[in-house]
Amino acid sequence: MNLNYNLRSGYFIVKTNFKAMIIEILLVATLIAINTYETAFAADNSTGALNDKGIALNGQGNYTGAITYFDKALAIDPNNKYTLNGKGNALNGLHNYTGAITYFDKALAIDPIYNYALNGKGNALNGLHNYTGAITNFDTALAIDPNDKYALNGKGNALNGLRNYTGAITYFDKALAIDPNYNYAVNDKATTLYYLGNYTGAITYFDTALAIDPNDKYALNGKGIALYYLGNYNEAITYFDKASSIDPSYEVPIYGKGIALNGLRNYTGAITYFDKALAIDPNDKYALNGKGYALNKLGK
Repeated sequence: MNLNYNLRSGYFIVKTNFKAMIIEILLVATLIAINTYETAFAADNSTGALNDKGIALNGQGNYTGAITYFDKALAIDPNNKYTLNGKGNALNGLHNYTGAITYFDKALAIDPIYNYALNGKGNALNGLHNYTGAITNFDTALAIDPNDKYALNGKGNALNGLRNYTGAITYFDKALAIDPNYNYAVNDKATTLYYLGNYTGAITYFDTALAIDPNDKYALNGKGIALYYLGNYNEAITYFDKASSIDPSYEVPIYGKGIALNGLRNYTGAITYFDKALAIDPNDKYALNGKGYALNKLGK
């Protein structure tokens, strides 16, 4: 099988380079923030407190919960650009890109130079495979602030979507020059090196990402994919297992392990993992293809 892998979207082909723009909140800080906001709500049900709770839930990945609070805030103040943007980010997190763009556009109608909304809309357009449109939004953001690491990274992802991998690396490098610990850019550069067939270089950057956050499931999975393409199937499985232990619902390392087991000619074991992936998404053509390959090798 000749499969290409996209780290952020979780597919083995260049399907999308979506990365929903959310305010980066360290996990511990997020948990502390949520407890603080819960206390605040007892005395303060203002737009600010509701908006802050939504942002905190976005940071936790609880996008549906975040939307609940953003909607409450919008019922009080429908023209709050921060709340509109926050809801757009939550919808991006749910892969509802069209819905997200509606809210980013509302925020931009209030403030046309609001960079967070420009970047959020760019990310949503990336998710819709409208990479040229995404670049337009990121370029607008960069005209406002040339050192906006989110816009630089988003443009890199759009260039990846256009398969301009060398150009993409240029923008990831610019983002990393501003913030060397910006894990999204580290992972995305690693993925781009993977696209270029530079698996050893990709592993170097995935290792950098893991030095920043050892529990980064995308970096763990990405390293597993790179190891697979280097023929290190057993070591690849180790990293797929680590990614799955962090998020058992993360489908990609599950069928990644299946593909590595195919590489080891353990076709029965591979089918077990493809079936696990298909239990999450019965229509995943990559897991179906992997299972078909294994069944063919077993003569079934």
